[in-house]
Order: sequence, then structure tokens, then C-alpha cells
Amino acid sequence: MEKRERAAPPLDRWWEGFSDPVLVAIVQRVLDQNFELATAFARVQEARAVAAESDAQRLPTVAFDTSTTFEHQSLDGKLGTIANGLPTFYRDQRDYRMGLVASWEIDLFGGIQRGAAATQDEAQAAEADQAGSRVIVAADAADAYFQICGFRGRLAIAESQIQTDERLLKLGTRSF
Repeated sequence: MEKRERAAPPLDRWWEGFSDPVLVAIVQRVLDQNFELATAFARVQEARAVAAESDAQRLPTVAFDTSTTFEHQSLDGKLGTIANGLPTFYRDQRDYRMGLVASWEIDLFGGIQRGAAATQDEAQAAEADQAGSRVIVAADAADAYFQICGFRGRLAIAESQIQTDERLLKLGTRSF
């Protein structure tokens, strides 16, 4: 008879290699509900965002700015009465401004590039930390499950031994 070998599960789902649906369900529930992993995931997202921002600093920036101002001059008061007598006086004034600003910081000494590389490294470190936390949480859950299975096995052996001892006791009392 030919023996087929199963492919090993991916390292990040090692517990599936035991082919125990109860273990898989327990580990998955623990991973889904663990706040430490949720925090680690948030740190990864934050580190990725910082890395993306750091990469963007190496590129030119362009900004478009618009503003509108409307002024209505009062005719009351000294300035209003004097200005009202001028031929070029307009009581309502509007000012429209539009501007385009572009800038690019030249990285002469490589500081921006090194900063971008450092933030990429920090993002990778956060991902590794998250993966490590996931392995630890899964291992702790699996260890607790295996301990329970071991205790159940010991209990079954002890119960079997009690039944055997009771049968032996009955056999021993019959012979007298």
C-alpha cells in the first residue's frame, strides 16, 4: 500500500498540520479575539503609513491654493464718508487669488533617502513583531489545548485502572 504524505501547512498556520478541527477552531478564535494582535496590526499599519510618507518626501510636491475675499465698506464713520466722495470708490470689493506652488528638496547628502530606508526597516520590524506575536499566541493556545488532551488521557487511564481494580477486587472476594 502506497503511503501518501500530506504537504505541510504554511508556517504561519502550523497548527493545521495536526488535522484537529477543535485545535484549529480554538487557535483561530484566540487569534481573532486577541487585543495584543490587534494592537500589533495597528502598529504595522502605522509604520507602513510613515514609510509611505517618508518615500513621498523624496518626490516633488505641488500645491494649488485659491482664496476669495469680499468686502463691503460702510458709509458710516469718517473713512466711509471721505471715501464715498472719491470717484474711484467702490463700496463692494472682491478679491480672487489663485496660486500654484511646487517645491522639491534636493537630497544632497542622502538624509531623506536614509530616513526613507529607516522607516521601511521600521515597517518590516513591526511586521516581524506582529508575526512573532501571532506565533506566541497560537502556541500558547495550542499548548493549553494539548495539556487538556493530556489530562483527559490521564483521566481515562485512571478510570480504566479503577474499573480493572474493581473487577480484580470482585474476583478476589469470590474466591474466599
